[in-house]
Amino acid sequence: NSRAVAIDIQESVHETARSMTSMAALAGDVPRDSIDHVCADCIRSRDTIDVASADVVVCRLCALHVDREDKTKLYENMKLWLKPGGVVAFEDYADGGLSPAEQSSLEQNVAVPYGSLLTVTEWKDLLEKIGFVNVVVEDMTTKWAAFVKERHETAERTKEETDELYGGSERREFFRNVCELFNPKEGKRGIVGVRVYGNVPL
Repeated sequence: NSRAVAIDIQESVHETARSMTSMAALAGDVPRDSIDHVCADCIRSRDTIDVASADVVVCRLCALHVDREDKTKLYENMKLWLKPGGVVAFEDYADGGLSPAEQSSLEQNVAVPYGSLLTVTEWKDLLEKIGFVNVVVEDMTTKWAAFVKERHETAERTKEETDELYGGSERREFFRNVCELFNPKEGKRGIVGVRVYGNVPL
């Protein structure tokens, strides 16, 4: 009897998600009407979800696109939506000593505001300051580096199919840029992938 609420700020992504959920329900992969879709700004709208109504809030590679102040607002809202003992779980990028070139690549190619990434320590400190407990930050960098490398190489091997699927070569360029961030040809890698968990106090 579990239910999920899927939220995105972009109308196009929201509509695509609704369509995919409908197709999955028709195929019997998910129970019909088990997922509610909401197009909303989770940072500006604290009433997107009812207060203390969620057992788990998941956020995957979203907060990297907003500045530090909005990151705080976003996770404050998540804490508000969670029940006592509820879990926040998310994956994101962290600053492991980014070079100016890496900062520029993130801004230009991945839509990450310049200087907005938190360090691993800052991620843990932020959640604890907001009031989460049992905060754990797991380093995912090695796994992600292998994944984005394989994704880039696969896209290049299947250029025609990939470009047809995504409507052009821009997605392949994105895959290449992310691959280079996680697998630099020279120098130290400054990007870190993190998986973070925390609880609302009982």
